[in-house]
Amino acid sequence: MLKVGARRSARYHTRICTACGYRGKELQHDDGTVVTCPSCGCDLYSRPALSYAEMEGFADASEPMRSTPAPVPRQAVWPAQPAKSSSWGAVGLILILLLIVIAQAIVIAAQSTGS
Repeated sequence: MLKVGARRSARYHTRICTACGYRGKELQHDDGTVVTCPSCGCDLYSRPALSYAEMEGFADASEPMRSTPAPVPRQAVWPAQPAKSSSWGAVGLILILLLIVIAQAIVIAAQSTGS
């Protein structure tokens, strides 16, 4: 059964030529038998074919490619401690409410003296 996101994950781990973007099956092997890109002729010893994950540092280019990505630990997704909230938000809210009360008092005072 195909897992959800398997197609997307495979795309991130498919090696491509860094010069032209060719994604052929010749570039997917780790044995190093392909020395030039079949599409553009780029020297793959000087500029090796890399996957998107290898380019971004999520996978090591020196290690063999995995058929499925490594699992992500839960601690990397959800931090152990929630972010500390600042009390400045509460102070700002109190100051805004105080400003509204003062403005209301001025409006009421102006209406009572003007009539």
